[in-house]
Amino acid sequence: MIHVHQLPADLAAEVEPLILARVAELRIEHPSSALGVMNGRGAWASPKMVCSSLVPMSLYTEPWWVAIVGHIESVCSGSFRLDAWANVLPPGASIGPHDHHQAEWSAVYYPSDHPSVFCAGEHDPPTIVHQPCRGDLLVFPGSLKHWTVPKNCIGDRVSIAVNCYREKE
Repeated sequence: MIHVHQLPADLAAEVEPLILARVAELRIEHPSSALGVMNGRGAWASPKMVCSSLVPMSLYTEPWWVAIVGHIESVCSGSFRLDAWANVLPPGASIGPHDHHQAEWSAVYYPSDHPSVFCAGEHDPPTIVHQPCRGDLLVFPGSLKHWTVPKNCIGDRVSIAVNCYREKE
């Protein structure tokens, strides 16, 4: 099951340049990428980091970040920690089928409109297909197999991935 949340349009518009700027900084700080399941020349992923490394602490009270975390908390009840990373896919690149079985929940946020397709479930054909748009946050069980479909389009597709781990009591 995928929970689809949409940030209010004004917040999504506000956050887009902030996230894209931070991703550009991360690409300079970490030019090498462990591609893992990413396919395609120029695909890049930031190192996994606690959310405070991806989103500076000064932004934690910003309405857009509060909204993203609030949506994740609405699905992930209890005490949990988050780690996050950025993905950048150039035209024609994709992310192959994978899951995040070590996480109880996973999420992906799309800061920009982009003609990408998120697929999940059984691989052929997928049981879930979602065309994300700016401000979409998808929250789903970490065990759910998911992937993207290659798209030939102009510009990179940027997404922020999040894993949610239940805190030990």
